[in-house]
Amino acid sequence: MKYNSEENYCSFSPEKLFGVSFNYACYLHARQYKNDVVNRKSRIEADRFFRREIYKKYTRVNKHLTGLFVAWLYYIGSRMFGERYWLKGSDMREELFGDFPSMFDLAFYI
Repeated sequence: MKYNSEENYCSFSPEKLFGVSFNYACYLHARQYKNDVVNRKSRIEADRFFRREIYKKYTRVNKHLTGLFVAWLYYIGSRMFGERYWLKGSDMREELFGDFPSMFDLAFYI
C-alpha cells in the first residue's frame, strides 16, 4: 500500500482534529493492521506506536495537552474497535501479554 495524502486511512474517524493532521500516522497504523510491512509489530505495539505518532504531531505545533487527549482517544478507540480489522500474523506476544502496558509507556505518561 503506497501513501496517498488524499485517502482517509483512519477508517471511520477524522484524521485531522483541532487543526492538526495525523493522516500519515493513520497510514502507518493501517499498514500494520493489514500486515503490509516487512517488520510487523504486534497489535498492541502498533496501537502504541499510533498513539505516540499522533502525540508527536501535536507537540510539533505546541498543542501538548490537546495532543495527549487526541492520542489517547484514538488509542482507546483502536484497542476497543480495531480487533476485527487486525489480520492475524505469527506474533504471539499479543496473546501472551495482552493489554499490559510496557515500562516505556508507564514512564512516558506518568
